[in-house]
Amino acid sequence: MGTLWTSRNGVAALLAAGSFFTVPLSAVAADIFYSGRATGVDGQTTVGGSDQDVLIADTAMSCQGLPHDETVAAFSNPAPAQAKAQNIHVHTLGKNGTAAADATMDNYSLNIPGLNISATGIGAHARATCDIGSGTTTASGHSNFGSLIINGQSTTMAINKRIDIPNVGRIVVDEHRHYANQMKVNALHITLDNPATPMSGDIYVAKVNAKVVCNP
Repeated sequence: MGTLWTSRNGVAALLAAGSFFTVPLSAVAADIFYSGRATGVDGQTTVGGSDQDVLIADTAMSCQGLPHDETVAAFSNPAPAQAKAQNIHVHTLGKNGTAAADATMDNYSLNIPGLNISATGIGAHARATCDIGSGTTTASGHSNFGSLIINGQSTTMAINKRIDIPNVGRIVVDEHRHYANQMKVNALHITLDNPATPMSGDIYVAKVNAKVVCNP
């Protein structure tokens, strides 16, 4: 998917369409089923009383595990949620028993009243690997930041690190959701829950998941 801003009431705000993800078809060798998705920015927000969905750079795979790539050179959107980034790249691949999903970008920033975020680089990575001999799956993932500054303060990274922003919302850094055969990672999960601010909702920056079903 290229860059997508749509309104849930049916009014499109911005649409630069690309390809969407594949539909499950059939099993591959050794009955290993691959699936995964990688997204640059994903969100469900309310801006000025209007519901809007956000989707910037998105690609996915299912079953075959074929490589899928999407690159957006840059994006920028106006107030009240002034956000921008460069070199947004998303990638999924299933190969040799491993499902992989990656999302990276440069120079991300988000500025709304009460919250300013900037990072020279952001990445999220998820892996799920099938051991064909034992039929077991190992899932792992991580995020990386060139730098991360929130409201003027340099922020260190830690898994599922939560930062509360009074009168605005909260941020989870390197958000992990680990399942038996699947890994989900969000480099940043931003929740805006103060109805008094111009914008509310959830925004995911560098969002990936990788899953493998292993049936030797």
